[in-house]
Amino acid sequence: MTVVLTPHQHTNFLEPALQRFHAGENETLITGTSGAGKTASSKVFLAETGLRPFSFARYFEQRKKREEPQYQENTFIGCAVVRRAAEVMRSRGIPARTLHSVAYSPFLNRTPEELDNLTRWHQQLEALETSVRARVDGRMTATEQEQHRAVCNLIEEMETPDYTFSPQVLNLTTLMLVDEATMVPSWMRDDLRTAVCPKIYTGDHAQNHGFQKDPDGRVSEDWFLPPLMHGRLTQIMRQAEGSGVLGAAMRVRAGKSLSPWGRPYGRDGMMIHQQAGHAAWLLQNMHVAEDGFVVVDVNWLRADINKMCRLAHGRRAWLPVIGDRVVMTKNSEHFSNGDVLVIDHVHGYDPMVNAVLVDAHALGSPMSFTGLALNPRHLAGLYGAIPSYVRGYGESRNRLGLVVLGCEYGFAVTCHKAQGGERDHVAVIASNWCGGNDDLHRRRWLYTAITRARLTCDLFFYGIGEGRDLDAFWNQRTSGSVLERVE
Repeated sequence: MTVVLTPHQHTNFLEPALQRFHAGENETLITGTSGAGKTASSKVFLAETGLRPFSFARYFEQRKKREEPQYQENTFIGCAVVRRAAEVMRSRGIPARTLHSVAYSPFLNRTPEELDNLTRWHQQLEALETSVRARVDGRMTATEQEQHRAVCNLIEEMETPDYTFSPQVLNLTTLMLVDEATMVPSWMRDDLRTAVCPKIYTGDHAQNHGFQKDPDGRVSEDWFLPPLMHGRLTQIMRQAEGSGVLGAAMRVRAGKSLSPWGRPYGRDGMMIHQQAGHAAWLLQNMHVAEDGFVVVDVNWLRADINKMCRLAHGRRAWLPVIGDRVVMTKNSEHFSNGDVLVIDHVHGYDPMVNAVLVDAHALGSPMSFTGLALNPRHLAGLYGAIPSYVRGYGESRNRLGLVVLGCEYGFAVTCHKAQGGERDHVAVIASNWCGGNDDLHRRRWLYTAITRARLTCDLFFYGIGEGRDLDAFWNQRTSGSVLERVE
């Protein structure tokens, strides 16, 4: 499918990106509001420059033969900090890997057999990606997505990422394309600047920023900021024109207040509730918790809502049942941190391996999985329970080759888990904290949470007293614009 950019996208993304790339600039930073078409613009940029994906298969083949890896002209490496963001890039037609796997993995000291496996896996991956790109719609089937994810996981496990920066692969490609730039810590950006290839960073400066510490424990500083941008996309493509969701998000982004009275921010889809009646509302609108996102800012509120949603279905015990929703808390062989599964069948709790055995499918996807093992720690911990397991269960897991998935109930999730995902219907429930200790971070949090919604968003504020309006709350903390406008 041919992607046609709007004049706005052409002027504010493609032109500055091409100009700086051909000038050999080390970095190009382009910000864009959620749903403004950053991925589509990136695909057109790659087509205009004639760049093709970097061949990791070729790289490992040369390493296997003990040859010096050669520079691959007119190639690019797509990447993101977290695996989930890289998977989103791949699902939209841009081959991508995690930054850790391409810049912080010790590719050295591999046996010939390991290098042979890596070569074969990369060849499988590139053959699949080439086949998909040749199609009219450029999209993978559910089976292909599962196959792609499994091979990517094998590659990442073999590469054993760590925090020792290694630019040797980056110096063999023509360009790095980094998405979700706000999640790149400042110390990682400093590392990447030492690589000779140009870098294009895309993201939304108004969203939550990365907070990963470096190996020495230093906290990341914000760097993806409006004054540094070379291009800015401001026209939204995802939500419909006149959307209340879009209007409210843009007011938050621009440092303006929100009010439950009137709708100066839009016409349809956005509702700001005058009272913190989220519990009663959720019980009447359980489809949002089951098929959409309920985004919260603090873990105690997430736990309360998860218990309430389960209780509404008569689920009083900690053990999952059919229809329960669980969210992954760690990357694993088949899943990324933040993936949501719906339980299809429960085989029961096995004390020999201290795991709950279930069948499940991915939320909003036809992909199903059988024989999954869930770690009961957080599932039972929500109810203050401790399962009666058999000592030495770790040895039993190892003997069976059982991978136990870290998870927790997922009717409500934090904004960090929801970031990068989209749902038709979203409820945002915030406490006094609202994602930060100052107004800038609160607004980033709220903007990120609201823009997870495609069609409707209901906003509740919990903790400032029944009947208080959001307009008064925000005005207490607002003096002018706290987030620079991008228009």
